[in-house]
Amino acid sequence: MKSRLIRSALVLALIPLTTTATFAAAPNTLTEKEISDGWILLFDGETLFGWKAAGNADWEVVDG
Repeated sequence: MKSRLIRSALVLALIPLTTTATFAAAPNTLTEKEISDGWILLFDGETLFGWKAAGNADWEVVDG
């Protein structure tokens, strides 16, 4: 129990160090560095680009 509390405190202490970079970009977009590193969005909010159904799924994008 004590180690769980310590881990939780450490995670909460590190959040301010990571949130600045995380929220710098607009939501659902990649930074220039992420794009140059080869990252792609799992969902762009508009299309199903890159998604492939393993079965008989009939996906569609509705309201982003």
